[in-house]
Amino acid sequence: MLTDSGVLGELEGRGLGLHRVLGAPDGSAASLLAASSVYRDFVTFVALDDSVAKERDPKAKAAFSAAHRLFDIRWLRSARTRFELIGVVNRADRVFATPDSCGELRLIYRLAYSTPSVSSRLPMTLSLVFAQGQGSDAAACAAVAARWLTLEAQDRATLIDAALAGPLRELGARTLRRVETNFQSGRWPSAVRPALGGHAEYVLRSFRVVADHLELSKLENTPTQKLAGDARAALNDWIARNFDAIDAGTALLPAAFLAERSVSIQPHGAARLASRAFTQITPNAFEHVAAYARKQGQSLCESPRPLPYLVQSRAGFMRRLDQMTCKGCHAARSLAGFHLLGEDPASTTPFNAVAVGLSPHLLAELPWRRAHLEALARAEPFTTQRPFADRGMGDGRLGDACGLGDATFASWTCGEGLTCKDRLGDDIGTCASTQGNALGDAVELGALTQERTGQRDRVNDVRVEPCTPPHPQSAPKTARSSDGFPGGMCHAPCTTFGERSGDAICAPLPFGQGTAFDGITACLTLHDQPFDRCLADDAHPTWLKRCDRSTPCRDDYLCVRIPNAAEEAGACVPPYFLFQARVDGHFVERD
Repeated sequence: MLTDSGVLGELEGRGLGLHRVLGAPDGSAASLLAASSVYRDFVTFVALDDSVAKERDPKAKAAFSAAHRLFDIRWLRSARTRFELIGVVNRADRVFATPDSCGELRLIYRLAYSTPSVSSRLPMTLSLVFAQGQGSDAAACAAVAARWLTLEAQDRATLIDAALAGPLRELGARTLRRVETNFQSGRWPSAVRPALGGHAEYVLRSFRVVADHLELSKLENTPTQKLAGDARAALNDWIARNFDAIDAGTALLPAAFLAERSVSIQPHGAARLASRAFTQITPNAFEHVAAYARKQGQSLCESPRPLPYLVQSRAGFMRRLDQMTCKGCHAARSLAGFHLLGEDPASTTPFNAVAVGLSPHLLAELPWRRAHLEALARAEPFTTQRPFADRGMGDGRLGDACGLGDATFASWTCGEGLTCKDRLGDDIGTCASTQGNALGDAVELGALTQERTGQRDRVNDVRVEPCTPPHPQSAPKTARSSDGFPGGMCHAPCTTFGERSGDAICAPLPFGQGTAFDGITACLTLHDQPFDRCLADDAHPTWLKRCDRSTPCRDDYLCVRIPNAAEEAGACVPPYFLFQARVDGHFVERD
C-alpha cells in the first residue's frame, strides 16, 4: 500500500492522476465532466442519491444553516474541485473473488477544492479497481506478490520508479473493472442528535465499466432488504451451506440477493442495527445453520467449535455475517465512515489536517494482509481467516474491542492494566483503564436503543464516570456527547501547542462555553469567515490523548495534526471537528 502524500503526488504527475486515467485534459471536476463519459455517469448517479436524500428528509439542505446538512452536488461539477490520489492499494488477498487474476489493484482518490481564501479535502472517495497479474496460477500470483514486496526495500528516491516498473506497470493497458464510491451524504450536528454526538450517513455504491460508461453494480455480500418469502428462504439455505466460507471471510453472496446501494452510519457504527444488514433481514440465520448441520449428522454451531474456527456462537456468527457487508465493514473502527482518508501534505493547515489517514480497522488488518502476500509470493496456500473488522490483529490496547463473555470473543482480552467495559450494551466492549479515566478516555456508559435506519437511535440511562486529574495543578473537564464528543471525553487546559506529558499532548480544540463550536458557528455564519481562520481564532490549548500509527484513537475519534508537534504525532478529537471530514461549512463557490 502506498499512502505517502509526496510519493502519490509524483505518481499523479506521471500518469496516475484521475484525469489521465479517464482521459480529461486537466484534473478539475468541470474538465472531467466535459471530457469523460465515465465521470458524467458517476455524477448522474450521485445526483440521484442526492435527490433521494432530499425527498426522504425535507429538512435536509446543502447549507451550514440547515439542521440536516447534505452533500453539495455542485462540488462534482466545479472548476475548483478535483480528485487527489490518496492511496495505491494492493488487494492480493481478494484473489478468492477474482478467479481470473491475482486479486485487485485499487487507485483511491479523494475529492478536494481550492479557493483564493481556503483549501480542503471533502468527505468523498472514488476508487478505481483493476485486476492484478496475467492469469491466476500460482506462478503468476507469486510474481505479483514479489513485485509488491520488493517495494519495501526501496527508499523514497527509488520507490516511484520501482512502483511504476513493478506493480503499476502496464496499468494503462489493464481493464478498469469497477468504480466504487463512498461519500458522506448527510450530517446532523450534535445539537440535533445530542445523545449520540451527532449523526452522519455514508452512501456506498459500486459500478461496472461497460463501453466507457458506468452501470450500477451489486454491492459485494450486501443483501438487499427487499427480499421476501421464497427469496429469504433461499438466502437462509445459502448461509447454512456456506458456514466455512463465512468463517474464513471468503464467502461471496450470489448476485440474486444483493443490493445496489447501502448506507453506513456513524458514530457508534458497529453497534447499531442500521449497520447490520443480515441481522435485519434474517435474524435467525444461525438457527438455520444449526438445523442444516443436524440434518448432516453434525453438531455444527450447537457447541463451541474446534479451533481454528473463528465463529463459536450465535453472536459471533451474526457479527461475522454483518461485517461481510459493505456497510458493516465501514461501520467498524473507521475514520468518520472511511478506512482510508489519506495523508495530508505538509502545507495543509494544522487546524484541518489528518495525522493518521488509515483507520484502526485497516491498521489492525495490515499484518494479516502482509502474511497473505508473503504466502502468495512463496506459492503456498494461506488458510488464516480474515479477522473480524472490530479487532483485526490487535492485541488489546486501550480502545480496542474486547469480549464480554461470549465464546467467539473469548480471546479478545485486554492488556495489562486494562479492563473490558460495556459502554452501549453490545456483544463486545472496549478496553479501558482500571485506574480511572485519563485524558481522551470515554466517560459515558449507557444502553443503545435503535431502529432500522438509525435516524432515531439514542443512548439512554447514561452514567458519567469521573475523569482522573492529569496533573496536581490541572483540573480535568468532561466533554459530553451533546457537546459533539461521542461517548464523552476527558480533557484539561494546557498552555503550549505540541507540549507532551506522558500519553497526553497539548492540542487546539474549538470548544466554547458549554457547547462545542459556539465561536466557530458565529465566525462562519455571522462573520462569513473561512473555516480555517475560524478554527485558528477559536483554538483552545487542551490536553488530549496523543496518537500515531502505532497508537490509534478509540472508536469515533480521529488522529489530527498539531501545530509545533512532530509530523507523525497527533491528538485524538471527534472527526467532525475537522471540516475535511464533514459536508458542511465549506464555501467552494463563494469567492
